[in-house]
Amino acid sequence: MQNLQIASKADGQRADVIYADTLMLLYEGIARIVEDHQPLIEACYGSDKMPFLMEQLQVECDRQLQTIMKHYQSKRSLDQKVKQVVGHSSQASPRPDPIPLDNVLSEMALSNAHTELYFKFLRKKFVGSEASADQATAALDRAVMVIKQSRTSHLLQELTSQYITIENYFLKETFSKAAKMSTISSDGKTTSVVDDGFFIIHKCIKRSFSSCSVDGACAMLNHAW
Repeated sequence: MQNLQIASKADGQRADVIYADTLMLLYEGIARIVEDHQPLIEACYGSDKMPFLMEQLQVECDRQLQTIMKHYQSKRSLDQKVKQVVGHSSQASPRPDPIPLDNVLSEMALSNAHTELYFKFLRKKFVGSEASADQATAALDRAVMVIKQSRTSHLLQELTSQYITIENYFLKETFSKAAKMSTISSDGKTTSVVDDGFFIIHKCIKRSFSSCSVDGACAMLNHAW
């Protein structure tokens, strides 16, 4: 919770990405511990002991991230938003306004990007700086397994799934609004929906790529197509 408290005291302009910033603080804290202790561990115990350190830190990361994500999901009402956008075709469910979803989607993409960067760091540090080729291969395989089985990975997969659902709705709904509000040029040959449509598609695809999620990017490319 300390990371969340620190992030909440940041500049007011960061209020829309406070949970992404909180994740970044958590990952940076782990990185500092690794950088401070790696030379000592390798000098006294050998590079092959780095995976043990990384696994213990990942356990703590999972514990703290689960608390952060619980607050994240609750404060941003992500489950409720997903239900709204999935059930908007029902007469009993009002069609959500896509505009407020813009900042929510940006924070989700940024959260995923921070996590993917952390996983990259984790894979690198599992190997150690003085590991032999065989040790490096074994350590990398171990890193992949630890990441795949971690609670952090599972929670971010859930976030990515929610992101894809909401982003797809945002794309379709904003494009529909642009089409309804389109104007025709004086010569009657062009319409504003072309420029507006390209802008909306570019915005959504660019954001999905910024998340560093292969699943998210591929899903949005498929939806845009």
